[in-house]
Amino acid sequence: MINNSLLYSILFLAAAFIYFKFHKWWLNKRKEKEEVLNKDFKKVGIVKDWIIIGLCLITSVIYFIEFLLE
Repeated sequence: MINNSLLYSILFLAAAFIYFKFHKWWLNKRKEKEEVLNKDFKKVGIVKDWIIIGLCLITSVIYFIEFLLE
């Protein structure tokens, strides 16, 4: 039977990977369309995406460590 901590670790890792792919897709679509939007909006979007990816990875590691310590 799979432990909840291991399951959460895998799910957060998958979420980080999927969000990373979404982030790359978003950047490529913006380059293709050459949208003329505020550059600050793009910078804020990039920082926000990396914070979300980082938090998902950190949470995944915490749950994995919790699984190992059980």
